[in-house]
Amino acid sequence: MIIFPNYRRRSGICRPVAILIFILALVLIISSIALIISDETIHYQAAIHHEAALEAQITRNAMKATQAAQATINALSTAQANIEASATAQAHERASATAAINDATATANTLDRFYTQSTNGKPTFDDPLSNNTGPGKWDQGSSAPNTGCAFTAQAYHASEARQGYLQRCIAQATRFSSFAYQVHVTINNGEQGEAGLLFRIDSTNQSYYFFHISPNGTYALDLYIYNPNQQPNTQEQNLAQDTSSAIATGLGQSNQIAVIANSDALYLYVNGHYLTRALSNTLSAGKIGLGVLDKNTPVDAQFTDAQVWQLQS
Repeated sequence: MIIFPNYRRRSGICRPVAILIFILALVLIISSIALIISDETIHYQAAIHHEAALEAQITRNAMKATQAAQATINALSTAQANIEASATAQAHERASATAAINDATATANTLDRFYTQSTNGKPTFDDPLSNNTGPGKWDQGSSAPNTGCAFTAQAYHASEARQGYLQRCIAQATRFSSFAYQVHVTINNGEQGEAGLLFRIDSTNQSYYFFHISPNGTYALDLYIYNPNQQPNTQEQNLAQDTSSAIATGLGQSNQIAVIANSDALYLYVNGHYLTRALSNTLSAGKIGLGVLDKNTPVDAQFTDAQVWQLQS
């Protein structure tokens, strides 16, 4: 009989070790789960943050779009308001311009009638200027070649050959205060020369008003004041000047020029048409006369039919 040795069975893993292994496995599992949860949490938070940022960006874009739209609306409203205001202003301007034109036309018509009324009836002074037998006692004579005052060919001529000089031809036997004074004038020589009326000439024959026209259609009213105590002795002041289609232009053209001196108001006319008005109280009365001004080349003008109507004060 064979006898086998008596061996004990090996027992399994001891309990403490098993427990330790279990705990370690459990910790590992929990750690993995925690890691997974943390990773998911991070991804989730990142996704939430991204979505929040995206929503914020969308909100900002929407706000910007809203603001831009509002700005556009405001700009359009302002533009519309400006257009309406401009249209209203233009309408007012057109209405004002139309009213001004109507007023100016009415004023001109009234002043045309004022001229007609002032020159109606028998004149106080009436001289055809064909010779010096009339009531004026006009200046005659020459102070230089082609310069002076003379009756020639049934007309009274004023000539000036010195550039920048004014030739005065005065009716020495006259004196008027408020009046209408007119004459026919034709500039024969001197395309840049000027010719016209002198009035309210003082006793020295140095201070006066001079209303003159030129062959190019311009006119002016000047005041000359003489003062022996200053240099130069004569000071010139322009009171009015402009261009008028009422003036017949060119050499050899006849124009009837007139001034109505009514106290301080001086009204200018050409061929019966009102030109303008000036105010001046420097000279209130004096002689009448005629004159030419040499602006560049010698000038000669002839005058006929000088008439004056005394105005009732």
